[in-house]
Amino acid sequence: MKKILGVGTALVDIIAQVDEDVIAKLGLNKGSMSLIEEKQIPKIREYFNNPTITSGGSVCNTIHELNNSSHQASFFGKVNDDDYGKAFLSDMENAKILFLGIKEKNSLPTGCCNILVTKDGERTMATHIGIGSQLNVKDITKEKFEGMDHVYMEAYLWDHDLTKAALKKVGELSKELKLSSFIFPNIKNAADTKINKKQTIISFLEFFKINKAGTVNKEIQIKLKE
Repeated sequence: MKKILGVGTALVDIIAQVDEDVIAKLGLNKGSMSLIEEKQIPKIREYFNNPTITSGGSVCNTIHELNNSSHQASFFGKVNDDDYGKAFLSDMENAKILFLGIKEKNSLPTGCCNILVTKDGERTMATHIGIGSQLNVKDITKEKFEGMDHVYMEAYLWDHDLTKAALKKVGELSKELKLSSFIFPNIKNAADTKINKKQTIISFLEFFKINKAGTVNKEIQIKLKE
């Protein structure tokens, strides 16, 4: 059995069935993921009836799947000590996933992903990162990584200086503790947000120089040849 620690954004998924016209009324692009401000959430929730609430986030979802395999998976992220933070932790506990992250009182709420599902099964997501955007170097401590075999990191955290610095420290600790680590570059997001693709790749390679135990996946190898 391998011990795997996922480092990512802790989000509470709020999932609801909606009519097709709701997507347009809210100004969302069907089938896409949009980042929203906290003030937009109440308007979206007006269309939610008996939503399903679960723990979520890119890496967290992967950890759920890994935990259902022969591996022991844990999660590291940041939540507020609010209702959604408690819901996130309760869902993780019910899934028997160890939460090794940070819970603190903060003016920013626990992040949430509002998932609007139309009759054709298409999902449209409106995400507020909340306190997840505040994951920082001080939150990353060596004892949380000791005893792990693998570390899996969320690429979205590489998009901002504060969380990027936190991931760099994760890389340094992984190297020191001789852990294998993996981060999947968010090349598509680079295109969507008009970030220079080459610069994005160079930025990721900066991480691999720090953490020589890291894995450069096939997508990066292909893009470097272009």
